[in-house]
Amino acid sequence: MDIHCFLGRSRITSNDEDSGISMGTNSPVSDRSTVQQEASTTMPPKPVKQEDKELQRALKQIEKLKTQKRAKTDLCKQLQDEIKILKKEAKAARSAEAERNHAKDLETLQNEFQKEKTLLNDRISKANSEVQELKQERNILRRQVDMAPTCTICLDAKCDVVFLPCLHNVTCSVCANGTGTRQVDICPTCRQKIRAKLPMYN
Repeated sequence: MDIHCFLGRSRITSNDEDSGISMGTNSPVSDRSTVQQEASTTMPPKPVKQEDKELQRALKQIEKLKTQKRAKTDLCKQLQDEIKILKKEAKAARSAEAERNHAKDLETLQNEFQKEKTLLNDRISKANSEVQELKQERNILRRQVDMAPTCTICLDAKCDVVFLPCLHNVTCSVCANGTGTRQVDICPTCRQKIRAKLPMYN
């Protein structure tokens, strides 16, 4: 086919369509657009079944959320109960620890008291021994005093003066100092001259 003939036919067809539009005749293109506009303006609402399905999905979602909420609420309650139990256990542990510490402190105090008691008993025993020794010394001194000779001058009082340098103890202080009958200048025992007179204290 000659290309010029094809182009000529195309022009004729195009002219015919243009002439048809200008003459007011309905073309297929205009008919389709008109039908689409009418269909869009007169489109019916969604079917009832579709709305029911969406409602059912929404209800299921709500129920799912409620279930999740209940589960979380139960979990929170469980955690709160566990926290209470842990607090009680911690309190009991602290109380037990305090009792153990108190028992340790009491044991330490008892040990210290026992040590102090032992030391005190040792001191008391030592003091008693010293008291006994002092009593013995006192008794010895008393016996010595009781056994001391009487004055060779007055023959009554105990001898309580030592003469120097001979160290004889044969008179009382009253007779030795001459406050009685006469003053003693010469030892009655050795006849030495007395240079000093020392009193004896019981």
